[in-house]
Amino acid sequence: RYVIIKDHQEHGALSKLCISLFDCLGNLPYGIACLYNYKSADGWSRLFAKHKLRMVGAPEMLKFGIGIYRAHNPIFKLEKGEQGL
Repeated sequence: RYVIIKDHQEHGALSKLCISLFDCLGNLPYGIACLYNYKSADGWSRLFAKHKLRMVGAPEMLKFGIGIYRAHNPIFKLEKGEQGL
């Protein structure tokens, strides 16, 4: 019924640099390559609209980590729009 997405959200050039660094360091031990393709709030909105998904409430931020880390890691709860996918 719902789609849950947890990803990163950039707030400008400096935040993209910080997200890139932490993303790389977090994934490095597991051999996971980073794409460094982070979206802004507007970018997420456009992507959801393109796929006819609607946010259910405001995005939540992670409940752990330091403030800057939480602010860049939204969790979106989405549902299909009227036209479906």
